[in-house]
Amino acid sequence: MNCIFCNKNKIANEILLETKNFYLVPALGSFVPNYFLIVSQNHLDSLGQILINPEIVEEFKSLLAEVKKFIKAKNQKVIAFEHGATMHDKAGCCIGHAHIHILPFDKEIAKKIEQILDKKSTTVEYEEINNLTGHGTVNYLLLDENDKISIWKNVVVLSQFLRRIIAREINKPDFFDWKVNPFREIMEQTIASWNEYTKKI
Repeated sequence: MNCIFCNKNKIANEILLETKNFYLVPALGSFVPNYFLIVSQNHLDSLGQILINPEIVEEFKSLLAEVKKFIKAKNQKVIAFEHGATMHDKAGCCIGHAHIHILPFDKEIAKKIEQILDKKSTTVEYEEINNLTGHGTVNYLLLDENDKISIWKNVVVLSQFLRRIIAREINKPDFFDWKVNPFREIMEQTIASWNEYTKKI
């Protein structure tokens, strides 16, 4: 299978933490330091397909909380987002393998997303995503902002839609595309910072 997230040998040096169902890596295309991805260990399309029972949900939430704590320890606000793909619709996702982005970001964009989509969001908990998305058969955008989780279902958006918005908000509109702008030097900074942090705890 030609999937970068499945072929872990290629990214073995970048994996910071692993659990039964997830692993943590710095994001390729890190236009800011301390930008992470939580990636599914299994080749599934979205969190909507993964978060199927309380044990997996708690495993995911624990890892997410650990990453948020790391970023907040640097006096930075945190945002997380996912392009919830399905087999038939990527919802702006580039790699059809479930992953969620977590990064420092101090602005609020939920209202901007609603304006662009002309669609109101649904407020959810991670425990509800599986049922809300028809067990992962409905595409969606997910935004975890100020610990409030919003979902927009059945979206039609450009590739890397949320990265485009965030890059524009931090005055880096030309650097949203991770394939063109991998920012590997910032990834290395993030790895070093994470390793230093984990030595102290």
